Order: sequence, then C-alpha cells, then structure tokens
Amino acid sequence: MEACILNRTTQERTHRRGVMLRYVGKYIGITLLALIVTVMICGAGLAAPAQAAVSYSAEEIAFIKLINEYRVSQGLNPLMVSDMISEACDRHSSDMGKYRFFSHYTVQSDWFPVNASPWDRMAKSGYDFYTNKGENIAAGQSTAKDAFNAWKASPGHNANMLNSSFKVIGIGLVVVPGSPYTYYWTTDFGGYVDRTAHSLDGDQPAAPEPSSTRYEQSDSRLAYSGTWKTVSTSYASGGSFRYINLSGGTVTVYFNGTSLAWIAKMSPVYGKARVTVDGGSPAIVDLYSPSVKWKQKVWSTGTLAAGDHVVQIEWTGAKNPAATATNIGVDAFDIVGNLTPAPVVKSAESTTRYEQTNSRLVYKGIWYTFYATGSSGGSYKRANTDGASVTVTFEGTYLAWIATKGTTLGKALLSLDGGPAVCVNLAASTTQRQQKVWTTGTLAPGTHTVKIWWDPTNLAGKYISIDAFDVIGVLK
Repeated sequence: MEACILNRTTQERTHRRGVMLRYVGKYIGITLLALIVTVMICGAGLAAPAQAAVSYSAEEIAFIKLINEYRVSQGLNPLMVSDMISEACDRHSSDMGKYRFFSHYTVQSDWFPVNASPWDRMAKSGYDFYTNKGENIAAGQSTAKDAFNAWKASPGHNANMLNSSFKVIGIGLVVVPGSPYTYYWTTDFGGYVDRTAHSLDGDQPAAPEPSSTRYEQSDSRLAYSGTWKTVSTSYASGGSFRYINLSGGTVTVYFNGTSLAWIAKMSPVYGKARVTVDGGSPAIVDLYSPSVKWKQKVWSTGTLAAGDHVVQIEWTGAKNPAATATNIGVDAFDIVGNLTPAPVVKSAESTTRYEQTNSRLVYKGIWYTFYATGSSGGSYKRANTDGASVTVTFEGTYLAWIATKGTTLGKALLSLDGGPAVCVNLAASTTQRQQKVWTTGTLAPGTHTVKIWWDPTNLAGKYISIDAFDVIGVLK
C-alpha cells in the first residue's frame, strides 16, 4: 500500500450507475492513494450545476454502511452523503477508466481541466466551502468490502476514513469494461454539511444552509489600517476592490452572527495574508493563482457560536514561490449575521510603551544600539546577522511593534504565540522613525509571546530594528 497525505466517459451518471455497474469482470488489485488537506476553494468560474436527484448503486451503498459502522465503532460521527461531492467522485472515476490513468489529479476529462485537483473537482460540482477535505481512490476492487478492507489496511486511507473533522462523503464507483482495472473508486470527504447532504436511511436532506448578506469592501464599518488602494472594475463584487502590499496593512471586521466568508481576487501577483478570529491562532491564506480569478471565497470562519466576533486580515509580505508579488486584497465579506461598527478605538493612554532597552525583552545574537533624534526614547536597536532575535512576553490583549524604517533596513520574520512566521519588510525610500510596523490585533486576555528575528534571505548588510513596543497589558 502507498499513501500520500498532505496535512490534499461520455455516458451520463444514470447510465454508468445502471448499465455499466452490472458488468462483472476479473478482479485486479492496484496501489491505492489517499489525499487530505485544509484548503481554500475558489468559487467563481466554478458555479455549481443544478443538482438533480442522485441514485447510488448497491455497492456504493454497501460502502457507505461499512465506513459509517467503522466510524461509529471508533466513537466518531457517521458521515452524511453529499450528492454534489458524489458527482465529482463519479466523474473522476469515469475519467480514470475512460482515459486510462490513476491519479488524484486529472490527466484527461470530459468535465474538468487537466491537472484539476480533488478540491477543483469538488468546487466544480458546487462544494466550494473552506473546510477540511480529503480523497481516497482505488482501482481493481469489485466490491465495497474489498475497497473498504484495502483502505482500512493502509494508514493514509484509514486516517481519511477516521478523520473526526469530516461530516460528509461523496462516492463514485464506475465500471469501465476493457480498461486496465475495470473498477474505479473515488471517495471525497468534507467538513461542511452542504444542502445536498442526506443520510441513506430515509434519504432525509440536511438542514438548508443559512443565508448570508454580502458587505462590500467600501462599507464604512470596516476598519482599515495602512495605505490601501481602491481599483474600480466590473469584475469585482460591487464594482471595486482594495489591495495593499505594504507592512502595516490590515482590515478588521466586526460582526454579530455565526459565520463570515472573505471574498477576494486571486492572481499571480498576490501573496499570503494572516487571518485571526477573535484573537485566536492565526491562519495563513495564500491568494496566489496562476491566472486571475475574481470574487473568490478564499477563507471562511466556519460556523461560530452566535454572538459578536472580530476577524482581522493582515499583510505578511510572504508569498508562494510562484508568485511575483505580495499583494493581498479585499473584495467583499459574506456574513451570516450583521456587520457592526468598529468599537471606539482605545486612547493612547490605554497602551503602555516599553522601550527597546527594557530588561524584560530577551535579545539573542548581535544587536547594536543607535542614538537618533526622533527615535522613541532617543535610541533604537538593530541587527543584521543570522541568529539575531528578540522575544517579548506580555500579559494582555494587544502589542504593537514600533521600528525604524529606511534604505538600510530589510526583512524581519515574526511569530505570535509560536504560530507560523510572517514577514515584515522594514525597507523604505526615506528614513521613517517610530513606525507601527506590525500589531497583534485584539487578542484573548492572557499571556502571549512575540518573537522577531532577522530574515536570512536579506541582502548582506540589511538590518532589522526595534524601537519600542506598545502594549495593552504588562511585560513579563
């Protein structure tokens, strides 16, 4: 068995399920593949087709029963069957048989573009939700029991079948006489219960999806910081969108409700954003796409407890290796609930400034002190060698990094509470003192740690700087 785990015929469906599945041929075994990732699926250009009633063969129903009995025996929830996911599975199985390939990525298809991933195929069939997704494929197994036992014996496939975050499954068994393996299985998994999901017992549909309201990026209740540029175009939601590619760029969304989806442009010049919900652990969202895509659902909170919530999106300066720039953008937000005004900004007296000389700051590596008029406290520290870092531990809800920017400054890396590193670029065409180059946003009350270090990819001689920290709370 082999498993790949990442963290990702012209006959109509009724013909394949009815006539072709009656074929009984020779059993042929083959290596199985599994794939799981947490992804963002692009919705625009991949509109869901109208969902007709979907029928399932006896072997497909037998497999659903086997996997659900298995999950329940392990203390997990049974899976509902998603018709829209099953459509993607059925078409991929059909393509594998007709065009004689066996892969998670489309080689040739009657429905999907070449190299379409499982997530592309699911989105094309309408399942374009930001949630955990997985896929198992197999070929040569003529019965549900054979496919189930083979996947159960493979660690990667078994992990997909027992993933506690999955709530729905799609399945497609297609029989293609004369093809290399005759029997082709695809099962796709998802963590969001869509409108076509149902149980096999009574075929009851899932509860309808809650309706959302779209709020455009120009809404005055959105709180932007940094220099965002507005571009008017008919391709964008509401006729315009905003983007930024500078340090300090954030947008904060306050809402009362149960979910929020971020709608944005994706393109070759777009990079990665850092997103937090209610001050929790950050998620990194990659907006890169090899082609320009408009009005994409790039990230979602998922279902939250009803009440007030805050989402912050921040420019990081990081990007996919294939991207040519680091822009991030905002087109709109779809909210189940209501957008609310930003709370009154706390006054400067609400924060305490701690200078770079404070003994509770933990420096490592080689740092130099520079005295300069205009710097907070009259001086700042800077470093330009690998291994130089400063760690700030504080009890509170907010921290802002104050730094000097200029022509001799370069990139720093930063991590909040041990999360993924983000890049902060301190380069500027002129010297700029006491710049708020990065903030945590509003955090949950408690102990937090920020680590800043010199980026080894800097050009020789480029510095990073520490001038001060503004904290709502106290250093520890």
